[in-house]
Amino acid sequence: MGYVHLSIDERESILKMQSKGNNLSEIASYLGRNKGTLSRELSRNTSSTGEYKPHLAQRYYDKRRADSKQPYRLEDNGRLCRRVCTKLKLYHSPEQISGRLEKDYPCAPDMRVSPLTVYSWVKRDGCSLNSMYIRASLCKPRIVASGPWLASMNAGLKRNLLRHLSTLSRKYTFAA
Repeated sequence: MGYVHLSIDERESILKMQSKGNNLSEIASYLGRNKGTLSRELSRNTSSTGEYKPHLAQRYYDKRRADSKQPYRLEDNGRLCRRVCTKLKLYHSPEQISGRLEKDYPCAPDMRVSPLTVYSWVKRDGCSLNSMYIRASLCKPRIVASGPWLASMNAGLKRNLLRHLSTLSRKYTFAA
């Protein structure tokens, strides 16, 4: 089982039990945590006045967590970011965007992005896409199909994909 970070409720319990005079061992056994975890929590998240404040500790934790994540390539390249945002607002899928970028910028590796990066970026907070429709449509859970009817379903999917691709080829004109 992996490590689970302290929740705001656990942090408030630490404060309450500490104010009642309980020691770290008692608080740790009550929360089902290691005594060292609580010791680190208290040393890491005390305010400048020396008091432990759960909401301030949660804010410190959130800040450390945000700072530890590497920025997406999209956030560093403004031109790429604008292009991806424009396409997302036109309801293009990340796969379409990725493929289109490869065709539009064949000699510019800095203008390429994988569909997975676009999905992750939108899910996290990409380009202020607060539209629930866009987020919901890009972050749908995938359905895995199995069974004897799979072959007929795949044939239908292929027809729809070919129809969609022919629509795309009419939508975009390619300069020769």
